[in-house]
Amino acid sequence: ASDLITAAAYSTNKVKPFFRGGRPQVVNEFLSKTKLGQSEEGSYIVSILTPIPPKPLNIEEGVAKPFSRRVTTKLNSSLVAINNSAIQYVANGDLQVFKDSIGQGISANLCDAISDLIGDEELDIEANFSWSHSWGNEDVPSLVRIPSDSIGILREVSTYLKEVAPLDNFPFEGSVVKLE
Repeated sequence: ASDLITAAAYSTNKVKPFFRGGRPQVVNEFLSKTKLGQSEEGSYIVSILTPIPPKPLNIEEGVAKPFSRRVTTKLNSSLVAINNSAIQYVANGDLQVFKDSIGQGISANLCDAISDLIGDEELDIEANFSWSHSWGNEDVPSLVRIPSDSIGILREVSTYLKEVAPLDNFPFEGSVVKLE
């Protein structure tokens, strides 16, 4: 479950198909304050608690919501995008639909996190979202279900997104052929 919220935090901070290397400071700060709740006895239910500061009384319109709220909203939108993209992929067989949805939070990291949660079990994942009243409810589904039969697709998508992800900050050597 922690990999799931980590993938959402990465995608909130920067849109990329695959995140590798060290975590940005804002992601580390968020994760240090995020808590995994006690799982319920005899179940696979895990709560993820993300702290959110109270909304100031004199806040102006257009002021950015706290990072923790944006991460939770991104997790929701990314799970919805995973489902929608999987349906399109089954219909047309083109993995590009997933790459086109990275702005909604889809990444190889997210696909891996979901695959790891389900593992070899034939269980669906249900994500229930409840929102702090201080910042109001979000206009997103409160329940998102990822069917277990999507796992094969998500593993394939993860590999694809890792292959198409640009490499950041790497040395490149070569000869200059022509300067204009």
